[in-house]
Amino acid sequence: MPEQLMEASAKSAREALKNLKNQSDPRGRPLALCLMSETPDSQVFAASLLELGLSLDQALVTPSESLLAMIRLQWWIDELKRDSADTAPLVLQLRALIAKRPDLLAELTALITLWQDASQTENRNSNEGWQALWRLLAVQLNAEPEHTVIVGQFAFMPAPHDTGEAAVPALIRNKQKLLGLRCNAAGGHCQWLYLLACFGRYNHARTSRQMEAAQSPLLGWHILCWLFGLPPKL
Repeated sequence: MPEQLMEASAKSAREALKNLKNQSDPRGRPLALCLMSETPDSQVFAASLLELGLSLDQALVTPSESLLAMIRLQWWIDELKRDSADTAPLVLQLRALIAKRPDLLAELTALITLWQDASQTENRNSNEGWQALWRLLAVQLNAEPEHTVIVGQFAFMPAPHDTGEAAVPALIRNKQKLLGLRCNAAGGHCQWLYLLACFGRYNHARTSRQMEAAQSPLLGWHILCWLFGLPPKL
């Protein structure tokens, strides 16, 4: 029985990572690759939550009318509360997580509400939603919440006009601090946050087109080098 449970967990993790990687949003692929060394349970939670964030961004910006965006965002809250199996695969993944941790439903509802708030603003900026998402992810994966917010925001910011090192947060710019992200405050494993910070450095150096780095066919090989303690240069 334990072996069957482990295999089921590994299968769920593979599916969650595949779904995240295949997201139409180009951020999905590097996010999935940065989770490659985590445990299956961590991969499922992180991939599901990140895919939700990307999906909420799409629901936020795709409609021309803010009311339509609000309706699309409310759909996620309604579906998470329903029991019907006739829904999106991501909803089923999130429901499974909620079944294991019932308080997660309230947290996800509050999270989606931040995207709904953004739909009523002129520029529909989901920054506050992403900050909350990074903090929720950090708590679940035993990372420092504020460090996670800094890394997450920097990793996917548009290519800046200022490409110098001064534009990079000290947590990511300083190599020793960067390498320190590989462990959490309790000394536990936290490679995903370190890899995401490395991707931020990598993305920062490729300024010809926003998110060009996410589509690089060599990204997987670069991540393997970063895992061996060889972060990208600025």
